[in-house]
Amino acid sequence: MIREKLKEYIERRWTVIVVISSLSLYFLFFSFSFFGLLIDPILCFALCEDLLKDRTRILKLSVVKFFLTLLTVCIIFRAFFFKWIDSAVIRTICSMLPFGVKEFVIIGGLVLSVFSLPALYFGIGKMLKYFNGEWESPKPIEKEERIWALLLCIVSAFGVIGVCSKSSFLYPFNDWDDANCFFTVGKAMFNGIVPYRDLFEQKGPLLYALHGFAWIISHDSFLGVYFLESVCATVFLYYSYKTIRLYVNKKAIFAIPLMAFVCYTASAFKDGDSAEEISLPFIAASIYLIVRALREDRDVTNREALIIGALAGWVFWIKFSLIGLYLGWFAVYAFILLKKRKIKKIFLQIAYIAAGVLLASAPFIVYFGLNHSLLDWLKVYIYDNLFLYNDEKANVLGSLRTGYLHFEDNNKIIFNLCLLVILLYLCRMKKATSSCIVMMIVFEFVLIYMGGRRYRYYSFAMNAFIPLGMVGLYRILRNKVPEYLNKKVALCILTVSCILLSLYLSPSRYLLGVDRDELPQFRFAKIMHEKDEDPTLLNYGFLDGGFYTAADILPSCKAFCKLNIDLQEMDALQDKYLKEGLCDFVVSKRKIDSNKYKLIETMTFPYNDTTQTFYLYERK
Repeated sequence: MIREKLKEYIERRWTVIVVISSLSLYFLFFSFSFFGLLIDPILCFALCEDLLKDRTRILKLSVVKFFLTLLTVCIIFRAFFFKWIDSAVIRTICSMLPFGVKEFVIIGGLVLSVFSLPALYFGIGKMLKYFNGEWESPKPIEKEERIWALLLCIVSAFGVIGVCSKSSFLYPFNDWDDANCFFTVGKAMFNGIVPYRDLFEQKGPLLYALHGFAWIISHDSFLGVYFLESVCATVFLYYSYKTIRLYVNKKAIFAIPLMAFVCYTASAFKDGDSAEEISLPFIAASIYLIVRALREDRDVTNREALIIGALAGWVFWIKFSLIGLYLGWFAVYAFILLKKRKIKKIFLQIAYIAAGVLLASAPFIVYFGLNHSLLDWLKVYIYDNLFLYNDEKANVLGSLRTGYLHFEDNNKIIFNLCLLVILLYLCRMKKATSSCIVMMIVFEFVLIYMGGRRYRYYSFAMNAFIPLGMVGLYRILRNKVPEYLNKKVALCILTVSCILLSLYLSPSRYLLGVDRDELPQFRFAKIMHEKDEDPTLLNYGFLDGGFYTAADILPSCKAFCKLNIDLQEMDALQDKYLKEGLCDFVVSKRKIDSNKYKLIETMTFPYNDTTQTFYLYERK
């Protein structure tokens, strides 16, 4: 009786319910940003349109959908609360109301959450329906399509990286300290200075080696790094496209410029040239191999296991906290083999994966072995990172909670795509594909954030999962994708539009048109070389500011800059060089009191949303 009356009431008020629910969902997702103003309305009102047409499933309650709806509401409300509680706009609104910001956000969030339940419930039902339907069997990639896709990847990569990364020829210099640390150690490595033994830096040796090759292209600029970033982006986009093509036909080719746009305009991209960015092609290739085997419903071959092991090894020697997806995949994969009673194959695959890791590690074992620095390498890269770099005060659950919020804030679209992937695959958890993919995402996230630190670029490694999110979106919107998007003219227009829009969204635009001589790095470099033909330099008390790069100087002190790691001996070594006047010049971000040096130049320059002041000291 009650059910019939409820059904009659809902059917009579269906239009009003749908509009209110969709608007509530829109405001829960809303943010005062480009994506909040443009993307959210499109998604929410597209959902509204679909719901208006479909009222047949109104009371066919599914426990799975109901549970997923409540879970999604909790996740959205939490993100909504922390986003709106810090909003200057909301504070201004509340200043005109008789109650505080916290009460306004809690009450508003709860009301919107309740009203959004119908839209979310039917939206999730729609997604699960589309996802659980029959998947098409895409045709193999033909030669013409492969060439055209590769060309799109190259143009999109070089174009979007060109306008988003400070390493690009469009910008005078990449003044991000992390990028300069990698470049300094890389060029030192190619000039006979051994990392970890002679220079203290805690990233992986492959990252330094790649920057050493970039230094060969250009000694005092990031032109070589721009080429490295663009090649990495090209490979990443190409394997991401191949992953999408495992599920859909060639209509998906338009996703290439869109993936480039979404990935490299994210706040997590920072200024370009992060370890996470350089690792993306290796991770993308791994995901493709894993998903291909899952899609074909077969075990990974020994050859694929060897390649995956090598790719995992290269990722490990860039930044070992990024190997979570491999652990998540193999945990499920080994369990599947165990259920099939293929115990012998588990050990055989482990052997092949280990052989791949060994192949990836062999050049570094030989290099550090010949330089008698194996212990220095492993001590700094493994021990110091594990026990000194992590935040000792943080607990794992607290770190993951803040990491979740940090991920959502700095990589919004990828965050939502990862949630979409998990949501879509949860309903198929009994299948190997679902379990592996969900665990790959979860393990990757956990290993990135469990240490307690959270820098803006940390979540950029999660961009590797964008093709899986694009598959989910395509699956939902496949009947609404216009055919003309895959025409060559339309693809060219879309690619150019993505590049231009990336330039508009790039936070590095303030450096466009700035001459190199206007930067502190090059002004100080000119002063140093005028006073000394072969100067020595100490970057004192802060991360590498780019002064070694601009002046093309090799560091002479093991503690060539101050890193974000609590190591008193490195701080003491910097103080010793300053106290004894062991370098010709010292650059600092604060005034220093020393009887060995005199201040000869000061310069302040913008850096993103702040300004930085640098002081140049010369030995008396």
